[in-house]
Amino acid sequence: MSSNSDRPIQQNDRMLPSQENWVNFSDGTSEYPMAEYRFYSDAYVTGQVTSGLGPYSFHNTIPAQHHGDQLTSPIVLRVVLALSPTGSPDFSQTDETVYHGGSLDDEIAALTSLLIGIRIRSGGECREFRPGDDPLGRPIAIRETLPPILRVRRGNLRLPSVAGQHNMGELKKLTIIPKLDATRYANLVRACKLYQDALWLAESEPNFAWLMLVSALEVAACDFDTSTGNNEERFRRSKPKVVELLEKHGVPDLVTPIADELTHTLGAMTKFVKFSKKFIPSAPDLRPLPWMQVKWTKSGLTPLLCKIYEYRSRALHGGIPFPLPMLEPPRRFDEGPAFPETATWGEAVSAKSGTWLKEDLPMNLHCFHYLVRGILLNWWDHIDSESGS
Repeated sequence: MSSNSDRPIQQNDRMLPSQENWVNFSDGTSEYPMAEYRFYSDAYVTGQVTSGLGPYSFHNTIPAQHHGDQLTSPIVLRVVLALSPTGSPDFSQTDETVYHGGSLDDEIAALTSLLIGIRIRSGGECREFRPGDDPLGRPIAIRETLPPILRVRRGNLRLPSVAGQHNMGELKKLTIIPKLDATRYANLVRACKLYQDALWLAESEPNFAWLMLVSALEVAACDFDTSTGNNEERFRRSKPKVVELLEKHGVPDLVTPIADELTHTLGAMTKFVKFSKKFIPSAPDLRPLPWMQVKWTKSGLTPLLCKIYEYRSRALHGGIPFPLPMLEPPRRFDEGPAFPETATWGEAVSAKSGTWLKEDLPMNLHCFHYLVRGILLNWWDHIDSESGS
């Protein structure tokens, strides 16, 4: 079992609010306040989950089906608030142990986005229930945020699978929350938030969506890597020539401190590809014509993943965007059975001062989203099983 999940959560662990809230929750034996949060989405959501998730329940508001770029709030999250009183932080040192930039409702919204596969944002608290007050609750807007902005062009979506109808049934997997080590849970939330942000930006800023989807896998890959051996073992695997030089020049004692210092940067692409290959999902049930498919095997996807990671590094460090064909919406050929997975149909393509050969274009964003979500969900199941479920 991994070092991140081989012990129960300890009281001195620094937990995220959504995890601490569940750990403290005692199935109604104490009287807690409650709050409701409005979740915005452009998807049509079916079902609801109102029991079995500790202090959390998801209520379907049944908005009218809509067309175009209209946002609704199809889900209201109801939370029993069992959080401990917040003490004064230690201002003597920096602490980003579990920082991700959001609140309890943002954490649940990010997890929900991955599990259901939709664009979803929390609009903040819209109703509160306090012990001894009105049992029907009190509408509140002081902690409510402005509705998110979404720019989409219906009928020409880069992520067509994100739109349409989705069911809340997968939210039952949130039972993982109280079981994980606090650091591992924080990594799960961080990966989900990057996935969530990618979906919101995909239609208006697809280059950023590529970066965020790759980063979501990197967060998960780093978490998985730190659970497989200690820092020195990973350093020896990733940098054997460096270790050999240190030992050859009589400074073997430096191997461990150097490994500790470089633990988060060791073999970034290798880590990314290895993790992705381990958790590759099954090929989509509905696939396009064979000449528009990617080769859905570990050996077939490996060079594609390497190319994608190369583009990620160029975009971040050289300012070169992902190739334009990889940013375009997928287009059916003669209304075929499914959207294409490849980014081009020809042997080469030129657009906006760039020219790319077919081998330069591993897949389109629609296909990569399916791959990333499947990998993250398989990783979710893996760490859930490690936690002893």
